[in-house]
Amino acid sequence: AGFDSNAPEAWDQSQGFGSPNVIIAIIDSGVNYNHVDLNDNCIPGYDYVSNDSNPMDQDGHGSQCTGVAAGEANNGIGVTGVAGGCKIMPIKAMSNNGDITFTAITNALTHAADNNANVISMSLGAENNMAEGSDLACDAAINYAYAAGCTILAATANSNAAVIAYPANHHAVI
Repeated sequence: AGFDSNAPEAWDQSQGFGSPNVIIAIIDSGVNYNHVDLNDNCIPGYDYVSNDSNPMDQDGHGSQCTGVAAGEANNGIGVTGVAGGCKIMPIKAMSNNGDITFTAITNALTHAADNNANVISMSLGAENNMAEGSDLACDAAINYAYAAGCTILAATANSNAAVIAYPANHHAVI
């Protein structure tokens, strides 16, 4: 309650809906890249759950997060994402039932950095008192992506706890 992105005010500025030269990597349960509000903005991604090039979302979580970030602007249907003019790189690291491993997150972060993502968005979090230093491989991947120039965003988790979940509590993550 009370969240307002002020997107309409931002859209009225010179950057408009965002640049098609900006790539937003969505690390989640995949993306329904056939959805009319997403398909024109999607570029090739990867599925680190099945280890193939088909990061199709089956549960909708990743697609919903993608729509908020970069649902296509001005197509006359559905909604507009905050940066609806940007490109979307779907990276599936979460299974259809919500399971996720740090290996998948690590691989997804590295993939995003190696494939020119400008922004990495992760709607995920480990809610078991993990902090920076708890998973050295994932820390290294976050630092690698950050050094490559990626702006990295992560959810603070869903438990309404006083402690922010990992990886959002990493120094290189917003």
